[in-house]
Amino acid sequence: MSLLSKKAKTVAKIILFLVVSVFLTVLGMAFSWNQVHVPDWRGKAAIVLLLPFWVINSIFRSFSPDGHLSPLSYRIAFVLASVGQLAYYFAIMTFMKWGISGIRRRFKTSEKGNQ
Repeated sequence: MSLLSKKAKTVAKIILFLVVSVFLTVLGMAFSWNQVHVPDWRGKAAIVLLLPFWVINSIFRSFSPDGHLSPLSYRIAFVLASVGQLAYYFAIMTFMKWGISGIRRRFKTSEKGNQ
């Protein structure tokens, strides 16, 4: 495999990761907005999808005397939560990749044992 194709594969993985992360984040935001009008399972899904935003905003709001953020602290919280969101999805996808590869390995070894 040439160096160019390795770089292209790496860039494609990064782009795919960012697209999936943005999709899941937007989906979580839509679920949280919908939760206001119709409380159902989507509220819990929104918490799972937007966990870093919830944690960072809770931390920043705990330091605010009235629970409201100034524009500067809101921007800082948003940037930190966005980075945390990417790290959160990266960790989840990495664990999923490890789990799937482990299952595939076990499946392959059980197939060899049955032959």
